[in-house]
Amino acid sequence: MVDDENVSSTRQEKTMKEPKKSASAHKGRKAKTAKKQHAHAKAVVAKAASPKAESSDVTAVPLTKVLAGLLIVAVLFGSYMLLNKSPSGGIQAPPTTVASAGPTPTPGAAKLEFYVMSKCPYGTQVLDAIAPVLKKLGNSVDFRVNYIANDNGDGTFSSLHGQTEVDENIRELCAMKYYSNNYQYMDYITCRDKNIQSTEWQSCADQNGMDSAKIKACAEGQEGKNLLSASIVASNKRGAQASPTIFLNGQAYQTGRKESDFTRAICNTLSTKPDACNSIPEPVKFNVLVLNDVRCKDCDTKALEGRLLSMFPGASFRTVDYSSPEGQSLYSSTKVTYLPALLFDQKVTTDEGYKDIQRYFQQAGDYLSLMIGAGYDPYCDASPGHCSEQRCASRLACRPDVQNKLDVFVMSRCPYGVQALNSMKEVLNNIKNIKFGVHYIASYDEATATFTSLHGPTEVDDNIRELCAMKYYPDNNKFMDFIWCRNTDFNADWTKCVTDNGMDVTNLKACADGAEGKNLLKEDLKLAEGLQIGASPTWLTNNKYQFSGISAQDIKTNYCQRNSGIAGCEKTLSGDTGGVPASGGCG
Repeated sequence: MVDDENVSSTRQEKTMKEPKKSASAHKGRKAKTAKKQHAHAKAVVAKAASPKAESSDVTAVPLTKVLAGLLIVAVLFGSYMLLNKSPSGGIQAPPTTVASAGPTPTPGAAKLEFYVMSKCPYGTQVLDAIAPVLKKLGNSVDFRVNYIANDNGDGTFSSLHGQTEVDENIRELCAMKYYSNNYQYMDYITCRDKNIQSTEWQSCADQNGMDSAKIKACAEGQEGKNLLSASIVASNKRGAQASPTIFLNGQAYQTGRKESDFTRAICNTLSTKPDACNSIPEPVKFNVLVLNDVRCKDCDTKALEGRLLSMFPGASFRTVDYSSPEGQSLYSSTKVTYLPALLFDQKVTTDEGYKDIQRYFQQAGDYLSLMIGAGYDPYCDASPGHCSEQRCASRLACRPDVQNKLDVFVMSRCPYGVQALNSMKEVLNNIKNIKFGVHYIASYDEATATFTSLHGPTEVDDNIRELCAMKYYPDNNKFMDFIWCRNTDFNADWTKCVTDNGMDVTNLKACADGAEGKNLLKEDLKLAEGLQIGASPTWLTNNKYQFSGISAQDIKTNYCQRNSGIAGCEKTLSGDTGGVPASGGCG
């Protein structure tokens, strides 16, 4: 799949995708200048577990790629990736040395480096986790925070989550400069992280004993720009593109992201240990059965197990094959449908890390099954002859081939999904009569009648508005005019995109604000759920062939390989991905 983020996907098993901050912050909007936009891609297990999906691949995405985007590691090991652009001229970053962001470190202090985007959910997660550690360990840590963004070379900056992220990066750097004593600035950061999408920041400074006027003067003046320029230089020098990128004593940090994980890792490097190092809890020991099927070529869980071990150091893994008597008994007693299944014994509930992912476990017989987004059905996928049975009807291999059909599954505020939808303008202009559909990736909780989406409630709202536009303006894909307009600025008044494109704002508002819109989204989510799709964007051509791609050329190539002889397929379209990695995605 990709290096990338998270969402609670609706699927047979409610997959673990939502960061601890729930649908709050992370990938929000594209930077104004697409070519300078930061592509954030969750560096989940992808780097260790699976190859990146090639945009020209028209076969179904291998399960390992799905796992790379959906599993629990996305929550504690996810990151956003940015393509950095060096300025070609104009104002150059001043040769400022980025100082330690805390009290003067003692000799032998652990050097801890964080490289983040201030609105990336994974970045906010690690900052929230390290804050109490810094307070406990004090000057035993030489802590530095730098930001991943682009210096445009003309006195302006761009960042994956837009100008508001640039502004927040600068404010946090100003807070670090003036309130580093005892890591006071971390109180501001953790306060902001509770509602990072809000533009009201002054209260977080004031209530934590900081002078908001002083921070404002710094952030809005040349001083703040210089701080961010220097910070970007430091990030680029480290080669940091994914948020978060972490180094401990010069080595890439690959272990857990809980408070105790950071505390243990730092203390292990100290020759003189402060008292806080003597009170780290021992890891709980428990067993995990990995129910798998040797016939599935893309179900390797070894990399995932390694990641989980860094999160649960007391876990012991054992693989059981589906075809064995023990496997058949487990499959029957646990009533899981998709493999691989990770079956934890009940002792996991006593581990410190359990509370962080508790909602992603479900009871499975005597075990707790972790929702990792598994999608291999040993009954249907290993036996094509079962396609006539209702259970197997929705499997990709069993779906009928519908010529000229093209569907895309997205999160409306995912930068990759946004760019893919923008690329469709060129595709639709050059290839006529495509039966095009847009579908959404999120989750719906029947018990509470609420939706959850990776980029928060505002993404849910946009999903609904776009579905309403699809319902009332399907002819000639008129609804796409609304989507393309919204993609330019998610912070703008959405009704302007309605009126500017000749649509009835009263009608669409009634749909979006009422039960009609909610029902549209509820029904639409069932499609991604049934197909086990969790990465944005994921394409489906002719109703059954899955592929990934962002540029107009990649989309056209995959579509035309399944629909030969169509006018327009002979053309070469743009390969531009708007600055995001061609194989990237959210999920």
